[in-house]
Amino acid sequence: MSSISIENWQFGFSSTKEILTESAIEQSINTLKQWAGCFPKENSWVEKNYGIPSLIVRLDCTANGSVSIYEIEERPSGIGIACRLNPDFEPKLRLLKNKWPDFKSLVSPKRVACDDNLWLDSISLEESLKEEGLLLIRAEPEEVEYISLQNRSISSLENKGDKSYGVKMGLWKTVSLDDFDSLPWTEGFCLKPIKGSKCRGIHIWNPKLKKTGGLSSKSQMRRALEEYKTMYLQEYIPPIEENGLFKIFRIFFGYDPDIKEYVYLGGLSNARPNLRIHGATDMVAGVIN
Repeated sequence: MSSISIENWQFGFSSTKEILTESAIEQSINTLKQWAGCFPKENSWVEKNYGIPSLIVRLDCTANGSVSIYEIEERPSGIGIACRLNPDFEPKLRLLKNKWPDFKSLVSPKRVACDDNLWLDSISLEESLKEEGLLLIRAEPEEVEYISLQNRSISSLENKGDKSYGVKMGLWKTVSLDDFDSLPWTEGFCLKPIKGSKCRGIHIWNPKLKKTGGLSSKSQMRRALEEYKTMYLQEYIPPIEENGLFKIFRIFFGYDPDIKEYVYLGGLSNARPNLRIHGATDMVAGVIN
């Protein structure tokens, strides 16, 4: 394993490569067809012209024969890092970019880190207000100064991080503090906010796992329900356990306007010695094709 530093991210990199099966790819594409009809609509360019939430999306999942989905990210990060680390990813993305209209990356200064400059030209808010081109806008919904650009967006803005699609797709259900005593405490489950990203507000419970990093206590679960009022409950999906690490797949799909569906690009595996798997310094990435 080697150590990698890209932009503001530092993590380990494994030379081990994994291949997603054709059946897993087909299952993922069919899932994205369903998801595109469930995700809330907004006044974006991509919605009005293609009827989808985003030109490029990411599945956070495990795949062991079939795909088990943690979440579907409609405005995913990590595209530039995948271009840098996965030699097969960038050529596939480039083929799709040739079919897409040109767009630039507009990143809020409030965002701590971003890898868009590894695959896109960037533009400032001031510059974007003087131009007419399309944009990948990385700003939070509450940053109202970006809303006027929504009709030029190739991904989400107003609905960024919205997880309501999971209820319609049967991936999770709504719970509140009134449900606390009846939660499936003898089984594993996860509580997640109605809206959000980057593992914020995620709480994982599994009584079968002892002294495992990333698990929450019952009192933490209660406090989360008190804070958020309403949350989503998803059954525990075990990550892949390998060499003392917990691993998931982060695989990307881009929309092909010629065939009017998402196509598989590949991605990266992410592993940590912790169930809260995100881009921490103890993360180990690997190639998935």
